[in-house]
Amino acid sequence: ATAANQAAGAVAIGNSNKAIGQGSVALGNGSTAGAAGLAGNVALGNGATAAASSGDVALGSGSVTTAAVGTPSAVINGTIYAFQGTTPTSTVSIGAPGAERTLTNLAAGRISLTSTDAVNGSQLFATNQAVDAIGAVVNNINVGGGIKYFHANSALPDSQALGADSVAVGPNAVANNAGDVAIGLNSTSGATTAVGGTTIGGVNYTFAGTTPAGAFSVGSAGAERQIQNVAAGQLNGGSTDAVNGSQLFATNQQVTQNTTDIANIGSGVTNLGNTINNIAGDTSTAYTDVNGIGIRYARTNEAGLAQTDSFAQGVGSTAVGYQATATGVSALALGRATSASIDGGVALGSDSVSNRAIAPATGQLPAGPSNFIQYNTTDKVLLGAVSVGDANAYRQITNVADGTQDQDAVTVRQLAGAIAAVSVTSTKYFHANSAAVDSLAVGAESVAVGPTTVVNGDNGIGIGNGAIVDQTAPGGTAIGQNAHVMLADGLALGTNSLASGIQSVALGAGAQSTFINSVALGAQSITTVGAQTGYTAFGLTTAQTSVGEVSIGAAGAERKLTNVAAGSADTDGVNVSQLRGVTQNVTNLFGGGTTVNPDGSITGPTYNIQGNSYSTVYDGFTAVDNALTTINNGGGIKYFHANSTLADSIAGGTDAVAIGPESVASGTDSLAAGHGSTATGQGAVALGQGAQANNANDVALGSGSVTQTAVGTSSTVIGGKTYTYAGTTPTGTVSVGDAGAERTITNVAAGRVDAGSTDAINGSQLYATNTAIEDLKAGVGNITQNAVTYDTQGGVKSNTITLQGGDVNAPVVISNVGPGVKGTDAVNVDQMNQGLTAGKSYTDNRVAYAIDTSNSYTDKVAATTLQQANDYTDQKLSQLNSDIGGIRDEARQAAAIGLAAASLRYDDRPGKLSVAAGGGLWRDASAFAFGAGYTSEDGRIRGNLSGTAAGGHVGVGAGISFTLN
Repeated sequence: ATAANQAAGAVAIGNSNKAIGQGSVALGNGSTAGAAGLAGNVALGNGATAAASSGDVALGSGSVTTAAVGTPSAVINGTIYAFQGTTPTSTVSIGAPGAERTLTNLAAGRISLTSTDAVNGSQLFATNQAVDAIGAVVNNINVGGGIKYFHANSALPDSQALGADSVAVGPNAVANNAGDVAIGLNSTSGATTAVGGTTIGGVNYTFAGTTPAGAFSVGSAGAERQIQNVAAGQLNGGSTDAVNGSQLFATNQQVTQNTTDIANIGSGVTNLGNTINNIAGDTSTAYTDVNGIGIRYARTNEAGLAQTDSFAQGVGSTAVGYQATATGVSALALGRATSASIDGGVALGSDSVSNRAIAPATGQLPAGPSNFIQYNTTDKVLLGAVSVGDANAYRQITNVADGTQDQDAVTVRQLAGAIAAVSVTSTKYFHANSAAVDSLAVGAESVAVGPTTVVNGDNGIGIGNGAIVDQTAPGGTAIGQNAHVMLADGLALGTNSLASGIQSVALGAGAQSTFINSVALGAQSITTVGAQTGYTAFGLTTAQTSVGEVSIGAAGAERKLTNVAAGSADTDGVNVSQLRGVTQNVTNLFGGGTTVNPDGSITGPTYNIQGNSYSTVYDGFTAVDNALTTINNGGGIKYFHANSTLADSIAGGTDAVAIGPESVASGTDSLAAGHGSTATGQGAVALGQGAQANNANDVALGSGSVTQTAVGTSSTVIGGKTYTYAGTTPTGTVSVGDAGAERTITNVAAGRVDAGSTDAINGSQLYATNTAIEDLKAGVGNITQNAVTYDTQGGVKSNTITLQGGDVNAPVVISNVGPGVKGTDAVNVDQMNQGLTAGKSYTDNRVAYAIDTSNSYTDKVAATTLQQANDYTDQKLSQLNSDIGGIRDEARQAAAIGLAAASLRYDDRPGKLSVAAGGGLWRDASAFAFGAGYTSEDGRIRGNLSGTAAGGHVGVGAGISFTLN
């Protein structure tokens, strides 16, 4: 089987390798780099697969990449620590599930908040040492001795938190129900009672916080406590804050003020009655019989009428007057029996009716037998009609001032003046001199100008003597004597012109455009083809479609089209100068005296190559191809060259690949690339000068890198507890250096931190772990400073405790110690005097119990912290190692390819056929290029054919250039 490049820039070297994505590289045997839609993948080693996402790198035999998983942070002791490199774009894998590898000879990475370096085992060992140190400090804390800022002094029974999620603090405090809080001596919480609101003065008031989640008690029945130093709570409809005494005092003050204000309201009501009397005016019967009922300045006289009312029924409407009715929105009815039933309508004067809605519209009103007045009610918002009468009863509107604006009413005086002006004034710039029949504009919005001109189509225009726009030609325009438009949107301009197709154009006397979308330009021009579908055009193989025709003459009366600018787009017309340029380019292209004959045939040149003559381009290039076959097979190909006189590479293993001087790939499915590199193990990969991959599935990356036998690390012991790892049975090792010549691995994405992860971790993740340890260490230090601890003898914890207060030289006295009752109670001096022997035995037992409890707690905390750090480190080291190998390999090969290709040089002198070879070497990557070039006798045509080789694959490129001037 052979390797296959399936994308631009891809390289596949070795048996059955596949480089599928753009720029992908597959080396080894049966490796796959990339997949559909992916680019830049690298697979190195037997069966390696990098196909999960773009940019993946699979290093070593059987290595498989999976989807990149970002690890943004970790939680250590309840604190979240954010990582760098949290959005990896791809994955570097140096193994597979169940076939992991160790990553050896890794230089110590940077440990900082922003580091993405991989870290090595020595750095993690230092972290483990710090964890062990903290564990030793924690083991010395006396459980139950209290912590800083939190102490209790009581011999009463312990608190009890009986309800779910409840809290009880203080001697004998009891939190009975779910969510309850009981704080203080003998405090007891009871069941909660929801209070939804209350009624005050007949008004219901609702409360916030009507569904209590639990009770907060600071005492018990008969033993209540004050809550002092309470800050003022928020006072609003949604507040659930407690209020203090000062806020309630302010409320009481306001209640007192309200009592005074209510007493004042009575006096205000009396004054309000006086005000109402002033508004009503004289309400005596003698007065209202004469002047009507109402209020001062607004009255209605209903004498002799049945008592009724006005009716404002529409939203925002107003009705004033006896039986006035306004039912429209915002309507106004003013006067007896007026009616305004349309929105915004106005009815003014008795019996007036406003009931005609005004819709926005445009149109014309007849004004005599042949005149019309245009109207437009769409340019403004319509508020409703104003009516001063009804359909059978009119009113004059008198004493109207002359209008001055476009929307003002006009007076009879203004209208009379306008009519007089029209009757005596001609229209400026428009005159006609004919005794023929008048023009006729029948179509809506049409215009007809000139004797016997008729416009039957809507929106049509007819200008001239006898111009016609048919009814079937809406939007048509006919200009000129007997110009005629027959179908929609046509244009006929000129005497006897005819536009008989839809949207056709006829310009010129006697011009005829008879097809849709076609144009006849010039006198007597006629269209004959119109739109065509699926026709065959000269020089094109696919069927063509046109939307119409442009004719500038007629059969036997053609016109020359002059002053045509040179076209530039595909559908532009071309002029003769462009055609001449094409023929000249053809002759220049073939060179050697090539000519284009008047009948369109071409007389070609004779090509002289290596003393032989050829009359066709094909024969000439065949001769070049035959010459190239004489080039040494080891001369190199494009992007793959070598520059060395050393011994050849040796691929001794089955399906092995060896690239570079003196490189040896002796293992089955192995890969060795670089000067003196060796890959001896099955599926091993050695990349770089002198790199050595000594064991099965090993990967040696970089000049001088050497692999050692893979050593599995299954677990570690921290604080006396064993923690197991994932990836404990490595199938090979990835080495990026050698003892004393280590390398750092940079730009590593943050790896997953979990029990099953085999990702590499970067410096920022270890930095976060170290920060968490420092924080834990500081916290332990604070606890130790204020805690009661066991005495030590020679660094070893003893079974004694020495109490030390503020004065280190003074003894510590424990006062007010009650007589002990239970077997675990402390005793006072009296009891000690009575039973000193029994007390000593009891004390020793309790000290032993405290030590066991403290040790158990400390071991658990240390084990959890170390497990997280180890898991995180193992994951990120694996990923980081793969990333670095792929990046370095691609960069070095690209540099070698560029150097080799740039070295090719050809003889550009006319008639010369030349060959060129070049090589490039960059670090441990080499490339070879060769090619041949030919320059025509007149120097206008230059062609070249080149070949390249890289990683066992061959590429061919050809190019030709034409000198046009």
